[in-house]
Amino acid sequence: MTAADSPVSVEFITQMDSYVQSSEIFKTVLVEALNSALQETLTPLYAEIQSLKSEVSSLRSELYEVKAKANDNEQYSRRNNIRIFELGEENNENCYDDVLRLCDELNLDVKRNELDRVLG
Repeated sequence: MTAADSPVSVEFITQMDSYVQSSEIFKTVLVEALNSALQETLTPLYAEIQSLKSEVSSLRSELYEVKAKANDNEQYSRRNNIRIFELGEENNENCYDDVLRLCDELNLDVKRNELDRVLG
C-alpha cells in the first residue's frame, strides 16, 4: 500500500474535492446574487437616466422655441423704431431737440411726447 492509497489520504482527497466543489457552488451562487442585486439597483437608474434624457431633450426644444419667440417679440417691439445716423450731436445738446428739429426740416409732424427714447 502506498501513502496515496492510505485511508487518511483518500479521506483528505475526498474532503478537498468536496470543499472545492462546494466553493465553486458558493462562488456561482455569490456571483448570481451579486448580479441580481446589481440588476435590481441599476434597472431603476437606467430608467431614470432615460427619463432625464427625454426631459433634457424636451427642455432644449422648449428653450429653442422660447428664444425664437423672444426674438420675434423683440423684433415686434422695434417695429416703430427708427435709427438716425450722422445727426451730429454737440456737447450738452438735447438729443430730443435734435430729432424734433430734423423731423421739422423733413416736414414731419412729430411731437416730443411721441418719442419714447432718444439716444445720443
